[in-house]
Amino acid sequence: MGNDCLKLVSVQELLEKQFSIPSYQRGYRWTEQQVKDLLNDIEEFIKSAPKANDFYCLQPLVVKGELSPQEDDAKKWVNEKNWKELKKQLDNSERWEVIDGQQRLTTIHLLLTYLGVEENNKYSIVYETRKGSPYFLNNIAQETKKNAEQNIDFFHMWQAYDTIKKWFTWFCGKDKNFKDIFKEKLLNQVQFIWFESEDKDPIAVFTRLNIGKIPLTNAELIKAMMLNRSNWENGETKSIALRQSELALQWDEIEYTLQNDEFWMFFHDKGFDKPTRIELLLDWIQEKDKLGIFRGNDGEQAIATKNNAIGNDMHKTFRYFYHFFYKAVVEENKSKIELAWGKVREKFGILKDWYNDLEMYHYIGYISLFENQSMLNMLDAYKGSKSVFIHKLKRKIKEILQKIPHPNASPWLDQILKNTYDTPKGPPKQECRKILWLFNILTVVNQHLAFCNDNAYQKGIFYKFPFHLLKSVKQWDIEHIAPNTDNEITDKKTQKEWILNAWYDLQSSSDLPDDLKSFVSESLTNDENRNNEFKRLYSKLSQQAKPAQPLEGDEKNQIWNFAMLDSSTNESYGNALFPTKRRIILGKDQGEKYSIVFEENKLELHEESAKIDFIPPCTRNAFVKSYSKTKTDPWVWSRQDAQCYLDTMKKTLENFFQGVE
Repeated sequence: MGNDCLKLVSVQELLEKQFSIPSYQRGYRWTEQQVKDLLNDIEEFIKSAPKANDFYCLQPLVVKGELSPQEDDAKKWVNEKNWKELKKQLDNSERWEVIDGQQRLTTIHLLLTYLGVEENNKYSIVYETRKGSPYFLNNIAQETKKNAEQNIDFFHMWQAYDTIKKWFTWFCGKDKNFKDIFKEKLLNQVQFIWFESEDKDPIAVFTRLNIGKIPLTNAELIKAMMLNRSNWENGETKSIALRQSELALQWDEIEYTLQNDEFWMFFHDKGFDKPTRIELLLDWIQEKDKLGIFRGNDGEQAIATKNNAIGNDMHKTFRYFYHFFYKAVVEENKSKIELAWGKVREKFGILKDWYNDLEMYHYIGYISLFENQSMLNMLDAYKGSKSVFIHKLKRKIKEILQKIPHPNASPWLDQILKNTYDTPKGPPKQECRKILWLFNILTVVNQHLAFCNDNAYQKGIFYKFPFHLLKSVKQWDIEHIAPNTDNEITDKKTQKEWILNAWYDLQSSSDLPDDLKSFVSESLTNDENRNNEFKRLYSKLSQQAKPAQPLEGDEKNQIWNFAMLDSSTNESYGNALFPTKRRIILGKDQGEKYSIVFEENKLELHEESAKIDFIPPCTRNAFVKSYSKTKTDPWVWSRQDAQCYLDTMKKTLENFFQGVE
């Protein structure tokens, strides 16, 4: 697309042109609602009292070169009766094959007819495989619904024209001058994005744009503009062609890298509503006016000036670059291509620097979890030395944690670690995510730095915290390590599973006592009797599972009893005891599913392959008792275990924030 032409053209500028709709396209199919939406959008633009240089921008009109069809070919498009009238329109007019934009172009034609623009002053449209359509379109004002129903294309054209008439009847009833005002604004201040493709295969272009309804994006339009030969300085043809190819290759490499979720999701959410991710950088350059088009203004005035010039719709980024290439004055001793593309490469280079540095990668990844919008602002903050920037990141992380509600006492870190959550006086448990995710991330960073500083290794580990896995999970829960809930279990299958798991984890013997054997054998058919028996057994086994030094009451709602876990894993074990939770979590970490079954009067552990899930490192460490410094019961989460877990967390955070004011 190196020589594609891209520009803005008003409806007025189209009036002398002639368009053909090729056979590979379907007919006109716009609904009443689509016609009304277009009319309402233009009316909203008019109501905003636009200035003479303001404009309303329509979607791209993609055309193929200049056509020079022979009259014999053109005669095939319409019947003989209408040929003479059509020939008048074909003579002395520019001819274009419409690759994309037929529906909107036809609707504007119908609108021009209603507004009284003479036939010889309007652009014309001919349809390669639908004879009579041009004649019907040109005489739509005199056609009846009965005639329209003879042909599906005719019907949709007639219906659209009828919708236009009814819409204007309502508005003109309120303002007699409305029709004239609308006509003037439509001709002069409504513009198409004109995209003239040099692709030798227009059918391939049409297919790409319409299969799956993929429209031309801002990124594609801007890329075509940057590769447009007219925007390059004069020079030897071979030199320009080489530089164009180089830019196109760099563009594709940037997009390819951004499409890698491991790269993208360390600084951005998974969701992005645009087909190409490079548009994020283009949008940022536009929003921050990084090309200095409106640099003479400050604050709100600068924003107002920019919005007046480029609008505020989905194509504003394209119009910003269009304004830069075709209207802006550049003072620097550089070409506009070098300035514009240089900004894109510069900002992408910063993202790569962040990604390749273990500390910056993790700190920026953490910030993106809670303040995703602030990430692009950090592109401006990346100045000076790396150590200065890392200090800024640490300060930002400290600000995120300090937003956690806590008593007005010092030191703040002690207070947020001692908070009791989800109680009448405490903050929501979800606030703990900020602490727990930071603890997980710093655990990875510290291990890396420890290897780097060790004389025996002097190299870091390869592992990075996988933000792409974290952000791919729909929902994360804060799980109680020691059971906190006594929610009633009434489901028969779940009750049986709980009894079998509890006995398997609490006892060395695989033989069930008679009362448990009777329950799991499902001899109790009455629901009330079964529920009452389960409550008795549940209480009995839960008491056996209590550690010598248990967490009591609100202590279970403090951070020393919390860990991050995906919601599907969390929901899979309900009121399970600590060892049961441990087995399920370790199984998911290894891609295994463990189940306890009672067969031939014996309890057995069955294993089967299952979906693997991302288990955060500190969650896994907690359930395998990695933080407990002395010998503790491996089957319970005691106060001693919780204190060791909390001490490690506090030490990790204190070391991280040391020197951060």
